[in-house]
Amino acid sequence: MKKSSFAWAVATIFMVVVALFFGLRPKGGALTNDAQWITDKTDIRFHGHGMAFVEDLRAKWADRNLESFTIEMAVTSASGDLQGFNPLVVMHDGADSRQLVIWQYRDSLIAMNGDDYDFRQRRPRVVARDIFSSIREHYVAVVSGRQGTRLYVDGVLADVKRDMRLAIPDSGPELRLVVGNTVHATHGWRGVFHGLAITATDFDGQAILQRYRRWAAGGSFEASKPDLSLLLFSLNTSPSDALKGQDAGPSLLVPGKLVALEKSFLGLQGLHARWNRPMVFDTLVNVMGFVPLGIVFYGLIQSTAGSFARHGRWLAVLACLLLSLSIELSQAWIPMRVSSLMDLLLNTLGAWIGVEIWRKGRAWR
Repeated sequence: MKKSSFAWAVATIFMVVVALFFGLRPKGGALTNDAQWITDKTDIRFHGHGMAFVEDLRAKWADRNLESFTIEMAVTSASGDLQGFNPLVVMHDGADSRQLVIWQYRDSLIAMNGDDYDFRQRRPRVVARDIFSSIREHYVAVVSGRQGTRLYVDGVLADVKRDMRLAIPDSGPELRLVVGNTVHATHGWRGVFHGLAITATDFDGQAILQRYRRWAAGGSFEASKPDLSLLLFSLNTSPSDALKGQDAGPSLLVPGKLVALEKSFLGLQGLHARWNRPMVFDTLVNVMGFVPLGIVFYGLIQSTAGSFARHGRWLAVLACLLLSLSIELSQAWIPMRVSSLMDLLLNTLGAWIGVEIWRKGRAWR
C-alpha cells in the first residue's frame, strides 16, 4: 500500500471512530437511570436523566369509561427555568400525536394531547403560569370531562377550556404511563414526585379543593369509598408497593437503567422545529461534523479505488450517508438520543461539502 493510501486509511478509520463515539454515546454520559426512591417515602427524585413507568395500563381500564377523568399529582420542580420539553406525566399508546402529556416549560405547567410542544400547530392546551417560580411542593389536578378541561394548582383554578376535552389515548397495542421522561427516554424532568392519582371521574372545584386540603394535611391521595370504586391508579404509602394496592393497577417501575420504551426510527424531529440558538447550533454540528468525513472518504477512494476513482465524489458521499444512517438507526435504541431524518440529511450535506472543498482545493493548486 502506498504511503498516501495508508495515511488516508488511518485518517478515515480515526474519523469514523470519532463519529461513532459522538453519535452513539448517550447524552449525559451514562445509561444509568438517575431517578431514585426517597428512603421511607413514596417520593421519587428525578435529576434530568431518569424515568419511572408502567408498561401497560390497558387491562386495568378495559371496562372503564374514560371520557371523564382526573389526574392529580404533587410535585416539586428543581428549577423554575427548565427550557424546552420537560414531561412530568406521559400516557402513550404508540403515537406521539395522540399522547396525553403534562409537562413543564420554564416556570409554567402545560397539559395537552399530542406533540405540539412549540405551539406551532395551535393545538388546545391548559396552562398554569408561574407556578414553578419558587421551589416548593405543589398539588396539581387536571380534570377533563363534560365541562371541558380544567387545571387546578393548590386547589385553585388556574386555567379552563370549556370547548377542550383531553383524551387518554387508547388506539395502540399498549397504554404506557411514564413519569419524569418520555417513552423515548429523550427528555428528562428535574424535581421530586410526591404523589400521583388517576380517577375515572371529573371532580368539580369543591371536590378538588377538599382533596388538596386532604393532601396538604396528610400527604395522601387516599379517597373515600365511592372514589375508590373509580380509582384507576394511585401512589400507595410504601415504595415496595410502588403505585400498587387498593386495586389501583400494576406497579410503577424505577429501572436501574434508562429504557427506550418506544423506538422511533428516522423521525421527523427538527423538520418542523422553530429556529432558535440550540437548533442552529445542532444544525451546524451535524453539518460540520461530517465535512472531514467527506474529505477522508474521498481521499481514500481516490488513492485506492483505481478505475472507480472517477466516481469518488459520489462514493464518498454514499459512504458517509450509510455511516450516518447506521448511527441514526442505532440511536433509536439509545436513551436520551433521537433517531432523526433531519440529522441524516444534514450529515450527508456536510459530507458533500467536505468532498467539494477538497476537490476545489486540489483544482486551485
